[in-house]
Amino acid sequence: MTKIATKDHTGRYFSSVEQMFTFYGLSRKVFYKRKQQGWTLQQILTTPHRAIRGRPKSTKSTIKEKDYREISEFSYELTGGHVTVREYQQG
Repeated sequence: MTKIATKDHTGRYFSSVEQMFTFYGLSRKVFYKRKQQGWTLQQILTTPHRAIRGRPKSTKSTIKEKDYREISEFSYELTGGHVTVREYQQG
């Protein structure tokens, strides 16, 4: 698969479409299904994905604080909410 640089509805650049939908917490299947249904890019990226039966509603990772430390935090304001990205480093 060829990676193509792209940008989201806010103008933020990503090195690939996969990096973009992963940034917004979507799977490949959800992203392309919404696209196939004619959703706008903003709708695709900002509409939360409902929990699937048998899966937990939260997708937060289970990082043990004693094993990792936070090295940075970025917040982005979006229409209808915001996204916070935290980076951790082992050690």
